[in-house]
Amino acid sequence: MRVLSFQRNQFTFIPYLLQFGCLANVQVINAAQQSKAENPYKFFFYMADEPKRSEHVYSTCPFLSESWLKNRSENLQNCTYFHPGEFFLNDPIIPPNLREIHLYSSALNFQIFRYFDIKPESNSITYVDISGNVFSSLTGRIRYADKLQTLNLSRNYIEDISSGFLNFPSLVTLRLDENMLGKVLADYNRANIFDNVRNTKCLNLSSNGITTLRAMTFERLTHLEHLDLSINNIEEFTLNLASMKNLTTLDLHMNSIHSLDANTCMFLQRNSEHALRSFSVDMRKNSIKYNCHNLVFLQWVLKHIDNFVGFESYVFIADNCSQMHAHEFMKDLSQLPAYCRSYTTLIVVCSIGVSVFLSVIIGGILYKNKWKLRYLLYMSRKTFYGYHRLKNEDVVENY
Repeated sequence: MRVLSFQRNQFTFIPYLLQFGCLANVQVINAAQQSKAENPYKFFFYMADEPKRSEHVYSTCPFLSESWLKNRSENLQNCTYFHPGEFFLNDPIIPPNLREIHLYSSALNFQIFRYFDIKPESNSITYVDISGNVFSSLTGRIRYADKLQTLNLSRNYIEDISSGFLNFPSLVTLRLDENMLGKVLADYNRANIFDNVRNTKCLNLSSNGITTLRAMTFERLTHLEHLDLSINNIEEFTLNLASMKNLTTLDLHMNSIHSLDANTCMFLQRNSEHALRSFSVDMRKNSIKYNCHNLVFLQWVLKHIDNFVGFESYVFIADNCSQMHAHEFMKDLSQLPAYCRSYTTLIVVCSIGVSVFLSVIIGGILYKNKWKLRYLLYMSRKTFYGYHRLKNEDVVENY
């Protein structure tokens, strides 16, 4: 058996999950969308009470009966049977050849806060999809998933997650979209949750209520190629991309970003040249400023207009809060440098020149008329103070 699939409306799969260790040759387990299945006891009720009503008969497969599962667990070693009314999550025993587990939208509701060891340790699991459930807290740790390459944890109401949980050295694709990780990522002391998944190439953090990102959050993701931060409320994007030398796809769609700094633009160009593929930026539905302070970024956008996803739908915001659409932006940007040209240097030079000129003229006039000015000074003193006799007792006054 290569694929073990639990179809909708057959039976509730969760109590039997730990029996998969009995099926050594299973490579794929598909038990998704079980939250839409009816109560399994209805099957037995309808079969016993109204066997002729075919619309209630979901399956006649004997391998779905409780009696068969009980006998199977009694005859095989390390194959425990769990009654549908009880379920206790212990260290899971999975088939050694199992590669994929599909458990999305299955009404799972857990908080993982301790260590779990996947057995056997040398397992082959590479793909896990448990999206659309409820895993509000993931602060524990799952060990021996060293071959895991794809992990989908989207739509799980995750509020807390630790770097210890994200400890999968071979992970390539990590989906955490549609959760509530904004508070964790804004915390300076807890912003290192991705330090142990350094080989990840695709990271999706869309729709997480993110407002603030720390510079070191993604520093260890040196192999990251695609970063999705769309549908958040990020206002300033100032991440340190120096170590992320493979990042060429940046999705910032639907945020509150006004601009990208010069370093971000430079590193995206560098990465594009290094990876021999064009970079891609999605900044649709952002509040990009159209003013003199943002001139350098606006000129960079115009130069790399083909690298911006859906540029024809971009809207730029001027200082007077008026909106400028993409086609208007392309026509008007050539005039913005002239409008923004600074005359400060010219004004300063002219002011200094006028001051020097006036100083020379005034100095020349004073020097030329210095004796007249001195006489005028003495006469002004006499008029103001009157006549004062000089006292000299040695002089005989006989006149």
